[in-house]
Amino acid sequence: MSKPLTWLWLPQNKEAFCKAQDLAEAGTLVFNGTNPPSALAGVLRTISLTSDQDLSAVKITCTGMMNGQMVSETLNGPNGETIETKQIFDTLTSVGVSDKVKNLSVGTGTTGQTSWVLFDYQRTFPSLSAQVVILDGTAKYSLMGTLSNPAQTADMTQCLFVIANDMKEKEESALVPVMPFPVRYVCVQILEGEATTSLEITFLQQGVV
Repeated sequence: MSKPLTWLWLPQNKEAFCKAQDLAEAGTLVFNGTNPPSALAGVLRTISLTSDQDLSAVKITCTGMMNGQMVSETLNGPNGETIETKQIFDTLTSVGVSDKVKNLSVGTGTTGQTSWVLFDYQRTFPSLSAQVVILDGTAKYSLMGTLSNPAQTADMTQCLFVIANDMKEKEESALVPVMPFPVRYVCVQILEGEATTSLEITFLQQGVV
């Protein structure tokens, strides 16, 4: 019998990977954050960069893994604010800067997705349900599916599709049946969130093995 698969989307932690640090020259930040080994908590998220200084002339490169492949993004630093990468990561391995920085911290972003759920399409009469409960804050999310293999594709944007209209850009808690047709992998994509957003996301598969 199948067991539910549940992920918690935790509130943003702006010092999850690196507490505020100063570097006198170009280099790599030290991972001394509040909980760097498990900062992403089994989900894929953007990375936040925060400083109360003007670091807009500094190039900051975030490097890590997504779907078993190395990914990175370089962006101009924050200017007395918090900014986020567009790239999502399931593991962050390094944060490099092109010049000196002051009070730069690195944490989790406010958008991303759950880990991939492999849909057992070889079952007889397969079925799948998905539930998203908004525990705190606000969120906009969609239930997505694909026939492609994420382990072979770092950029899934061209082959990831909404598979349930009742969970398309949804802004309230919801439980939906998914399967009028088989897919290979599914996930819930968090399209918008805020610093306090907290979600509980559950998948349940059934069918004759």
